[in-house]
Amino acid sequence: MLELIRQRAQSWGVRILFGLIIVVFVLYFGTGTMRRAGKSNAIAYVGEQAITGQEFELASKRAYENLRRQNPDMSRDDLKRIHFREQVLNQMINTALVEQEAARLGLAVSPDEVRAAIAGVAAFQTDQRFNPDRYKAVLRQAQTSPGEFEADITRQILMDKVRRTLNLGVATSEAEARAAFNFAREQLVLDYLLFGWKEFADGVKPTDAELKEFYDANQERFKVPARMNLETVAVTPKALAKPDEVSEADVAQYYAAHEKNFAQPEAVKLRHILVRVAEDAPTADVEKARNTVLKLRLRLDKGEDFAAVAKDGSEDPSSAQGGELGWIPRGTTVPAFEEAAFALKPGQTSMPVRSPFGWHLIKCEDKRAEGVKTLAEAASEIRATLAEEQGAARVAEVLDEALERTLAGEPLAKVAKELHLPVTSTGLVPEPAIVQALSLKPEDAAKLSTLGVGQTLDAPLPVADGYLLVRKAEAQPAAVRPLEQVKDAVAEAVKRQGALKLARERAMVALSEIAAPGAESAALTYKDRLKTTEPVGRQGFIKGLGLNPNLVEDAYNAADGAWLNQAYPVQDGFVLVRLTKRISPADQEWTAEKETWMTGLRQAKERELFQAYLTDLRKQRQVQVLVDPATLE
Repeated sequence: MLELIRQRAQSWGVRILFGLIIVVFVLYFGTGTMRRAGKSNAIAYVGEQAITGQEFELASKRAYENLRRQNPDMSRDDLKRIHFREQVLNQMINTALVEQEAARLGLAVSPDEVRAAIAGVAAFQTDQRFNPDRYKAVLRQAQTSPGEFEADITRQILMDKVRRTLNLGVATSEAEARAAFNFAREQLVLDYLLFGWKEFADGVKPTDAELKEFYDANQERFKVPARMNLETVAVTPKALAKPDEVSEADVAQYYAAHEKNFAQPEAVKLRHILVRVAEDAPTADVEKARNTVLKLRLRLDKGEDFAAVAKDGSEDPSSAQGGELGWIPRGTTVPAFEEAAFALKPGQTSMPVRSPFGWHLIKCEDKRAEGVKTLAEAASEIRATLAEEQGAARVAEVLDEALERTLAGEPLAKVAKELHLPVTSTGLVPEPAIVQALSLKPEDAAKLSTLGVGQTLDAPLPVADGYLLVRKAEAQPAAVRPLEQVKDAVAEAVKRQGALKLARERAMVALSEIAAPGAESAALTYKDRLKTTEPVGRQGFIKGLGLNPNLVEDAYNAADGAWLNQAYPVQDGFVLVRLTKRISPADQEWTAEKETWMTGLRQAKERELFQAYLTDLRKQRQVQVLVDPATLE
């Protein structure tokens, strides 16, 4: 069985599992049009073509902004784990290779082809016809300019042309796709015996010497990082803006010149409550989630506030804001959710709505029709825009004066007050959190650690649209909390550590008893402890035990009815596991998804072949990367 799985893992069929979730990088993290810059500051060469540091930083910034819109909670550590900046550079190299190969093959993309591709995107259509105002509105919401989007579409068309010209099409069989489908969707039912650490905790009596030993060996666990309190003054267009000084005549003139910019698609203002359940979850899980949503709906029917119920019961990040989603334009969310949301009248709340994310309750707070904002509706927005434009013209002047005065020894607070700029305090913030707290680059934040208390940094720090002047008001060095302050936590950790050791030892004794030949009577000893899982998939999550990919992988490779030959660590202790049943996907499921899997398998093969072709092109064109990829992290 193990050898069969290994063979499958190398087959085209299994690769569809990954191919189905691969998003073509250029569509979501497009690098913008690469300039044919000079060779100075080059970080890579593709043949004779240089990729400069400036191009790379612009591409990284744009890719990061796109990625954050897709994944708002993504941290810098997450970016390092996926080698984000290395991916950006590789994509820029691949783009250059494709463009060079297209030129060699005499391929180009006409403006008509780009227009046709964009016009065919459903999100840009009204009544199945391309709507230019809707196009601009959707891009505006995505914070992407038409030029950037059209450049990405051009590159994608060009890449498709190169693929077709190279005749990289591949054949796929139904048998291959079905084998991959069966492999991916097969589920297991497992029996398990849990030996929880709490069962054995009373048997662990840590001594003072053991507490001291654990404390000394785990100082980092009890360390309070260095913290600093920073006073900051922003010199930005927004900080310098004075909307009250913008005249009504200027507002009216701007509106007349930019009226089309105030087009707005049909939209609804929503709150929602979400109870998550996977799109392919078992029917029992789907019904359980629906029942949970119905109970929340009953609370609303009894008069409870929607925002309060959302904070209490929603599993969406928006729960912290009472489920608030803001304005949702038509065509920007999943069909089932959108259909239900736009069918509501202001003040109405839906019955449970199923989407790929789970079950929703949707409340419509307001609606607006497609159209153009009136001057009155747009006035505050225009006034803010004009005020910021005026403020932008003063950034350099104000920054120079502020720097000159602070360098001459004037207090930052006094300078800020006289320049009508607010002073903001961060409060005591751990040094590693300063980057996020002030939206700084790590290298800029590092300058603050050496700044003395009471000192103002002698150079402004760049931030979005402007600069920050920074004074260190207070600092606390890193320190390890004394043992006496953390003694209870140390004792709990030592106790848990010892109890886990006892739990594993007891589990291994049990395994020797129940896995021995003819051990049926021994297994009866543990019948009160025996539990059975709900169906488990290859993702590695076991309800009640958590994520444990190693355990699940071993279970898939095990013989039916066999106890796995080790005790597996879980959050609460150690488990012994036996494979009870395999559940193959039904023929009806295959029939419903056949085309998706056939297409996914073909695309996975094409991607792999095209990647192999790009690898050959790299060798032929002598691609040189002049920086260590590790330094791009």
